[in-house]
Amino acid sequence: MGFIDSLERRSSTTLRDPAPWLFNAFGASKTNSGVNVTPSNALEVSAVWSAVRLISGTIASLPFDVFQRTSNGKTEARSHPLYTLLHDTWNPVAGISSFVGRELLAVHLLVWGNAFFEIERNRAGQVIALWPIHPTAVSVTRDEAGRKLFRVRVDGEEIVLRGDSILHVPGMGTDGVAGLIPMLVQREAIGLSKAATEYSARFFSNSSVPPGILRVNAPLRQEQEAKLRKAWETASSGLSNAHRIAVLSGVEFQSMGMSARDSQLIEARKLSVTDVARIFNLPPHLLGDTGAISYASVEQSMLAYVMHCIQPLCRRIESEMNMALMPPGMFCQLDLRGLMRGDNASRAAFYVAMVNNGLMPPNEIRSLEDLPPLPGGDDLRAPLNTAPIGDTENE
Repeated sequence: MGFIDSLERRSSTTLRDPAPWLFNAFGASKTNSGVNVTPSNALEVSAVWSAVRLISGTIASLPFDVFQRTSNGKTEARSHPLYTLLHDTWNPVAGISSFVGRELLAVHLLVWGNAFFEIERNRAGQVIALWPIHPTAVSVTRDEAGRKLFRVRVDGEEIVLRGDSILHVPGMGTDGVAGLIPMLVQREAIGLSKAATEYSARFFSNSSVPPGILRVNAPLRQEQEAKLRKAWETASSGLSNAHRIAVLSGVEFQSMGMSARDSQLIEARKLSVTDVARIFNLPPHLLGDTGAISYASVEQSMLAYVMHCIQPLCRRIESEMNMALMPPGMFCQLDLRGLMRGDNASRAAFYVAMVNNGLMPPNEIRSLEDLPPLPGGDDLRAPLNTAPIGDTENE
């Protein structure tokens, strides 16, 4: 049954007041606030835009390294072609840098719940480029053996690609096949925010309340009203007349204050920022809500942002890339250490403890601080007044 046939079997509806099934057919969803929410127009909400921009920019800014597993742990594989691909340029033909590629992946993941890139390989089977595919053009299924199949719509035609041809990073889901679409799952909260924004815009464009009205005891003709209005505006408008007292004989000025309903609208818009912060697991102050933040708690709040928002997304991206792109014995990793360094005093105390206990050489610390290595700085240090317990017992 085709798409048009499925529409014909539904009940009739109108474009002025469409039924819910019509919104769902085109990827939209009508909310109880009367606003239609889609992943694309959810970005029109300033808090959603700010959250997506912040998270995607953070992930795109992280150092992206490729490692080779060794008997002693791991070593950087800077000479491997995948290092250049992931660290520098995801697609040299299309001109997609590593920053832009990761930013795009994060945007698709946060808004549409899935990110797709077609994997281009050379004749030797090596990955040479990643081509982005918009999530709305892809549907994910499984074949009889349980392997993923990707049906990609290109210029009105459907192309079926196997799982090893696509880098698929799914968000949180319920079936292990594809991620849920966050903007539709949370459509009521997003719709409420959009409704408050649209109401505010229409309030100022169509029915804004004037600062006050002029009362006179006698009826006025139209030309008299215009003359009185002009006289009042001349006496009270402009920077030169600011805070000056305007006097017009026989006229009473009545101020028009903000109603309780308008005050509730302002409060609703503040609460919508908190809702969006909750959806994306962000501290509200990162979206401009500074009402409940203090300077003492900023550092802990930023660490919570890294641990509960950025780190899970990075591990999700890494795990899918390791399965789809990495040969045996190699893995990629987004480096979060720079985001979790804390303030200067805490960082210095941590480094001193790591060096004095022989856990990190000085040059590794200098590398974390973007400083050049020093001769002899690759050796581990240990205090002379300590020794292994077994050596002490033998003395």
